[in-house]
Amino acid sequence: MKRIGIVAKTDRDEARTVLPQILDWCGPRGLTPVLEKETAGLCPATPAAVASKPELPGQVDLLLVLGGDGTLLSMARLVGDLNVPILGVNLGGLGFLTALTAEVCGNGTPEGGEVGLIASVTAPLYVNSRDAPPTP
Repeated sequence: MKRIGIVAKTDRDEARTVLPQILDWCGPRGLTPVLEKETAGLCPATPAAVASKPELPGQVDLLLVLGGDGTLLSMARLVGDLNVPILGVNLGGLGFLTALTAEVCGNGTPEGGEVGLIASVTAPLYVNSRDAPPTP
């Protein structure tokens, strides 16, 4: 994993604080951040690569989403079947899908620690219950 796509909910003050820390963290680890266009506006002096929101998933190995469940779901729709793992970081408020907080990210993981990622979940969606297979 070399290229990390970063998209943030830009109207959150926490994003302005956390983003520079993440960018500083990437460099020494040989990771190349690719910022979503609006997210790049939070750090205009950063020489990171920039991509539009729809193009970002196709250019990275991991997608880091800073925001809430809505931000994560909007990016998940764009990822589609590209099999790009998404790590959601909750920047406040209620988050069921973005359970990892900025405070935890700021503390990092212990040496040799890992963060588990869910690459994708595929499940059938039945709009009408009569179309669903019988339950056992």
